[in-house]
Amino acid sequence: MTMPVLAVGGGGNGGFGAQQPENIRCYATNVEAHVLQGCGHWVTEECAPALNPLISSFWRGHEEEVARFSRVRGIDQIGFAVLDV
Repeated sequence: MTMPVLAVGGGGNGGFGAQQPENIRCYATNVEAHVLQGCGHWVTEECAPALNPLISSFWRGHEEEVARFSRVRGIDQIGFAVLDV
């Protein structure tokens, strides 16, 4: 994938830490990576206060790319997926 991808791993017990972004890089070339220390496997539930600003900042920083990707692919909505690869 060439579109921007946000990869966040939990650095605590049960989390994949820095391995999560590396796993995503097997499939994507434009990866912004973060590791949230103290978070385990369920980053969205365990560390929402730290994760939410990362997501907001990522979307704001890539609005033009998302719009361009949407037009090229004929997509009228862009979704958000939490992947555990």
